[in-house]
Parts: sequence; structure tokens; C-alpha cells
Amino acid sequence: MAKFFEKWRIKRILSTPYHPAGNGQAESSNKTILNILKKKLEDTKGLWPKFLPEVLWAYCTTPKTSTGETSYSLVYGTDAIIPVEVREPSLRYSNESGSNNDENRRQDLNEAEEQRDMAYVRMVAQKQQAERYYNKKAKIRPLKVGDYVLKAKTQATKDPREGKLGKLGRAVQNYSGSKQRSIPTRNNGRETTTNN
Repeated sequence: MAKFFEKWRIKRILSTPYHPAGNGQAESSNKTILNILKKKLEDTKGLWPKFLPEVLWAYCTTPKTSTGETSYSLVYGTDAIIPVEVREPSLRYSNESGSNNDENRRQDLNEAEEQRDMAYVRMVAQKQQAERYYNKKAKIRPLKVGDYVLKAKTQATKDPREGKLGKLGRAVQNYSGSKQRSIPTRNNGRETTTNN
């Protein structure tokens, strides 16, 4: 398995369901897919498996702002032909299915790496722009003993019927009520915890 990853330059990252932030890109994609599912399903949340293939197709064939490309075109080197184009042949479909299809496909694959490189450049530029915008507005506010903070809920304490696609359809509060911050302090050379 390690040789396969090395050959195809795949960076392997292990993450657990309790720490999904370790795989940020997958979490970002999942969030978008869940939002599309919510809009599509409205009050029939239990039927999401029926609509998942349709939603995934829409997600993979929609250009992303960060790359300017569709996920499908970055993987396969060409734009997807939608099912309507197969049923009602268009000029694009007839060109793709003609005698010179093999030559067109080879050319697409040769250009795919360049397309991926350009998408990467656009993605990095967008990240830098977002970072500059955030840094202009961000203010650092150090915490002191006695400041109120929110305590995060863990996955184990959430009701499984609540949440994004749960039967109850209620939003899960990720934080419990405000708590005063405890700060480790030194008292006569020993470290103790001060609760305020």
C-alpha cells in the first residue's frame, strides 16, 4: 500500500470521527454536500440516501470558487457530459463520440496536469487574499482570570437524533453555557489552578 501511495504521490492522513478537523478538506466538502442535501430534502430528511448520488454529481460538476474548475475536470482532464447530452446528442457529444475521440482524449490528458497546476495557483492566491482580509479585521483579545468563555460539547454528549440529518431536525448546540476560565498559576513555586 505504501508503494502505491508513493507512486501516485498521495499524502496519507489518518483521522478519527472524534477529530474530523484533522481532515479539513474532507470536512469542508462534507459541509457543502450536507447543505445541498438539506435544501433538496427540506422536511423529508430520512430520504437522504435516495438523493445522495444526484447531489454528489451536482457537487462534482460545479466549478469551485477556489480553483475555478470542477472536481470532475481536475480528476479526469475533461468536462463531464451530462445525461441530457447523451439522450439528446449535442454538438459537443457528437465530437466526443466521433472517430477522433481517442486523439481528443489524449490531448485532454496531456493538458490535465497543466490544468491542475493552474487550479492550485488560483487556490493559493485565494487563500492568501482571504488571509489578508481576515488579518486586517482581526483583533487579539487575551483572556484573563474571571473572563467568561464557552465550553465545547463533545461528540459523546450530543443526542444522536439531533443534528444535520437527524430525525428531530433540531440544530445541535455545540457549546454549553458560559463558564469562567480556570488559569494555572504559581503559588510559592507550586503550580495550582485558580477558578473564578
